Amino acid sequence: MKTIGSIEAEGQFAALLDRAEHGEEIVVTRLGKPVVRISPFEVAPGSADAHQAMEELRSRANRIGMSVTIDDIRSWINEGRA
Repeated sequence: MKTIGSIEAEGQFAALLDRAEHGEEIVVTRLGKPVVRISPFEVAPGSADAHQAMEELRSRANRIGMSVTIDDIRSWINEGRA
């Protein structure tokens, strides 16, 4: 993990973003103390699965002639949370 001072990081921000995009973690320090970590963004596990499940639900509803809106889906999700 690379460490870089805040003043130096300010001048190299685009390059630091490129490095993080390629998997590197960078810690930015101020007066020698860690302040922030720049790291690759990771999609939450299962989010692609959830999107795919929603599309499958809409597809099945359309096949039987039922219209499903996002509000319907939210309502169904919230039914079990009361």
